[in-house]
Amino acid sequence: MKKIFYLSILFVFIFSFTALADDGSVVNENEIQSEETSVQPRYTYLRFVSVCLTIDKNGCAEYDCSAGAPDRNVRMKLYLQRSRNLFLWDDVIFTFKTVYDNGKISKTYDLTPNNYTYRAKVVVEVLDDDGNILETETAYSDTVRY
Repeated sequence: MKKIFYLSILFVFIFSFTALADDGSVVNENEIQSEETSVQPRYTYLRFVSVCLTIDKNGCAEYDCSAGAPDRNVRMKLYLQRSRNLFLWDDVIFTFKTVYDNGKISKTYDLTPNNYTYRAKVVVEVLDDDGNILETETAYSDTVRY
């Protein structure tokens, strides 16, 4: 009987969490509203970012990125990177392009088989009319071993 009593007390303590509001009053956990629990858009201007990398059996790396921000200039900086340990990444090649509204960069690069892991990286910057950066996002492709 004591076990049931102690377990029921423990159950009540676990499932009846309360918190103190800023004014010191007690608030039920289900009534707490904050920015952390509300859904927030990830970007203000940027609508999409994608990056992809494929390497064929001959070592031809094809990588591309696309991004868009309606009625804004978008600067895309595309990198092909390699790593031996998946911790430190070196830039193999870099290219950039500025487009209006949305755009894409596609590149190919011939690799030599040296047992590296590769990925594509894109840094996207949304610009205002004066060229100032309004928003930045970095995205990575899946890694590919060659």
